[in-house]
Amino acid sequence: MDPDERAAIVDEGYDPDDPAVLADLDHVTRVLAEHRHLTADPELSLAYLVNAARVHEPGPASGVCR
Repeated sequence: MDPDERAAIVDEGYDPDDPAVLADLDHVTRVLAEHRHLTADPELSLAYLVNAARVHEPGPASGVCR
């Protein structure tokens, strides 16, 4: 686990050294690896999904995504 993953787990309120958390992380990593072929479609890429999920709020800075 890299420092960024560790920090994200702590930020979510979990103990990164807990065996249950480690098992769940391994499970998620395995499932994502098994379904990696699904991300060949550009509309399923992480960058596309992040941009699609951004909320566009009207206001003074109407061209800014948050």
